[in-house]
Amino acid sequence: VLRDHGVTAEALLEVAHARLRYPGRRQAVTAVGWLDARAASPRESHLRVLLRRARLPRPEVNGVITDEHGGFLAVGDLVFRRERVIVEYDGEVHAPMQQRAKDAARRALLREHGWIVVEIVGEDMRYPHRVIERVRAALRRSIACGAWRWLLEELAGAAIGQRRAARLAGRAVLQRRVREGHLTHD
Repeated sequence: VLRDHGVTAEALLEVAHARLRYPGRRQAVTAVGWLDARAASPRESHLRVLLRRARLPRPEVNGVITDEHGGFLAVGDLVFRRERVIVEYDGEVHAPMQQRAKDAARRALLREHGWIVVEIVGEDMRYPHRVIERVRAALRRSIACGAWRWLLEELAGAAIGQRRAARLAGRAVLQRRVREGHLTHD
């Protein structure tokens, strides 16, 4: 609605609030809160609302994914950036073999860069509890991987810190010995 018709959420709220006797007024106000102008399709919106109603974190809609140097990788339908999870809804547009090949290559690239990609198709939406569980499992997996990633970074940082501390200590010893006249400074 917002994207295709150039309507703003504020305008929709204004109309809903102006219709005091409208029977669906409260539901309309609630529905406006679920809208996102960045949504590319009604099916993506349905998926996003399903995940939010399941009390999952709020995803970024059509978020740009970049590599560690800021280079463009992809645009993800629903992006859980902190968890490095992308949920992709593949409708009929993704059915042709050529498009599926592009999608597969894109998702492989994302996975190579440490993203977990959850693919959802129309048939999956017939079983919402399965969709929710697949996304929830990906978020849990990501958190577990993130904990390991954090631990490895801490250990690597500690090792680098130890080497740096040893270098600095060695430099301090050399400087002291030069000051005390044991060594000459060239």
